[in-house]
Amino acid sequence: MDYVVAIPTFNRVDGLFNKTLSMLKQNKIPANKIYIFVHNEDQKKLYAEGLPKDCYNKIVVTNLNKGLAGQRNFIVDYFKENQKILSLDDDVSAILKLKGDKLAPTYTLQKIIKRGFDLCKEYNYTLWGLYPSPNAFYMEGQKNFTTDLRFIVGAFMGFINKKRRANPDLKIRQDYDLSIQAYLKDGGLIRFNTLCAKYAIYTKNGGVGQGQSERLTQLKRESKILIKEYPEIVYHNKQREGEILLKRDALNLQ
Repeated sequence: MDYVVAIPTFNRVDGLFNKTLSMLKQNKIPANKIYIFVHNEDQKKLYAEGLPKDCYNKIVVTNLNKGLAGQRNFIVDYFKENQKILSLDDDVSAILKLKGDKLAPTYTLQKIIKRGFDLCKEYNYTLWGLYPSPNAFYMEGQKNFTTDLRFIVGAFMGFINKKRRANPDLKIRQDYDLSIQAYLKDGGLIRFNTLCAKYAIYTKNGGVGQGQSERLTQLKRESKILIKEYPEIVYHNKQREGEILLKRDALNLQ
């Protein structure tokens, strides 16, 4: 069974073309694997007119206006159960690999995808991903990959479709929810700790479309939702407002 690449996007034709689609082309990912998901027919027309037709397979209209969680849920409904899916944000400009104490671009995404799904098969898991941020200092000394509970960021997420749905009340942290769901169902997940994706993190135009004050308010709200849902797994980070941490001792995490 082959994989597909799913990219939810909104009003970012140039960004999608110059970043995620360009990165996929540099990594020799075939265009026939790439599906672009947009909210409505107007968006479809915008993307169809703005993108070369040879850089993707299909533009899919969701007819949803329920944010990123709604788009992710549409994607899992759209593809068959057990389909291998690589979900990417529309602003992933590079895949970086730790080399010594520095990060450098790597063009081995095909091998990374194969390795991710091969490890899922070996361990009987359904979710894999990369280190959450491009920070060589914190990546140094990490194991090549780990199998315990670690958050997989939605900007780059490989999964075997088990029809798991993101909580629609989570506008930003639905990837945290999906990571915990996978861990509870499968007993683990795969995260490559010497690889990361370069994308726009926490900026107004980087996917969430919010100012910092609005974002912090939303993060606080979502932290409460996740802590209420998973009280034995996560708790408030007192050092950083609106953030949650894993209960590492309770979960026997390293």
